Amino acid sequence: MESLFYKTNLVLTIFAHNKLLQMKNTQILILFIIGAVVTVLGALFKIMEWPLFSLLLIVGMTFEAVAGFLLILKLIQKNNSDSFMDS
Repeated sequence: MESLFYKTNLVLTIFAHNKLLQMKNTQILILFIIGAVVTVLGALFKIMEWPLFSLLLIVGMTFEAVAGFLLILKLIQKNNSDSFMDS
C-alpha cells in the first residue's frame, strides 16, 4: 500500500512541474466548455444522421476528460481549499 502512495506522489510531483497544471481555473473551465459544446454538436450530428458524428463525440469527450483530470490534479495539489477558486 505504501508503494502505491509513493508512486502516486511521484506522479503528482511530475505533474506539478508540468505547464498544464499551471493553467488557471478559468482556462480549464473554457477547455471543459469547448468539450461540452463539441459533444452536443456530435449528439446533434448523430440525431440528424450526418457524417463525422463519432469524431465530434470523441473529441468533445476527450476535451472534457482532460479538463476534469487537470481540475482533479489541481485540487489534489492545492492544500488550502479556501483559495482554490482564486488561482
